[in-house]
Amino acid sequence: LEQQWKKQQEEISRTEEFIEFGGINYLLEAVKNTEGNTKVYAINALKTLFEFQSSLQYIEENKEIIKDLYEILVMGEQLANSNIVAHTIEIFVIIITSFRDQMVDYIIEAAVEYAKKTDTVVFSTLVNYINHQVNEIKDNALLLICFLIGSQPDESKKAELLFKFKEAGIIKALENNVECKNKEFQDSLKIFQISTNEIIKGSNYQIELYKAKVKSLEDKILKMQKESEDFYLNKYYYEKLIEEFIYYKTMAKISTENGGFYDPESPYELHDEYNKKKLEIDARTGFTNLQDILLSFDTGEITELRQKA
Repeated sequence: LEQQWKKQQEEISRTEEFIEFGGINYLLEAVKNTEGNTKVYAINALKTLFEFQSSLQYIEENKEIIKDLYEILVMGEQLANSNIVAHTIEIFVIIITSFRDQMVDYIIEAAVEYAKKTDTVVFSTLVNYINHQVNEIKDNALLLICFLIGSQPDESKKAELLFKFKEAGIIKALENNVECKNKEFQDSLKIFQISTNEIIKGSNYQIELYKAKVKSLEDKILKMQKESEDFYLNKYYYEKLIEEFIYYKTMAKISTENGGFYDPESPYELHDEYNKKKLEIDARTGFTNLQDILLSFDTGEITELRQKA
């Protein structure tokens, strides 16, 4: 174990020394200018180097390397070499996740400069990788795009960058891949939609929003229904309460004037019957309801009825 550890330390030391003396530049040249297995070995080695912190430090001090990496990214599409594409996108993801906002502008600048030099649409190659058959390339391409957009300092810059991706056809590319089953891709697709407010037709996120909207409408309808029921019930109870109040007030007044009794717990009919007998209302009046009596008789008539009783 000790010997293995020493061997690993020696390899790390040699790798660090290789990076320090410009090894990344040598590998970049090898990727761009060689063919066959040599190109494959070079890109594999380059990807491995970026797992070392010293490589990231070297990039930070030599930012022009970003332009070389972007050319290699495009070269992968031209050569239809999935290995080059996969490793180059992974390197960009490592760089942007390590430095966050610090390297975003350099990557965008490299893409714009390459597009001008070749008279092509900015980011067209990166967007095309979303349609790639290799899931790893598809996932990382969209992840890199999300990082670039999400790292913009304000909404104005974000809108400007999103416009570039739209010109490159990102909306169409995403619509063509909404049924991709990869969780990583779907996660990045949702992040893209949330950060840009661009809803992709047929996406899971669009379905989520639709369900949330339907649920919100259902809740509003239920709330309105309950408020309507409460309103009509309250209206009914208020009307009944007023009727009760008027009736008992009438009963109390007539009972006081005619020397009868007033029991609010007794049914209305008993009060009416009792007072009908008590007052011995003349058959000619035709009244049997005390409320009608109160509304129809004046004070003189009530006094006359009391005297008759």
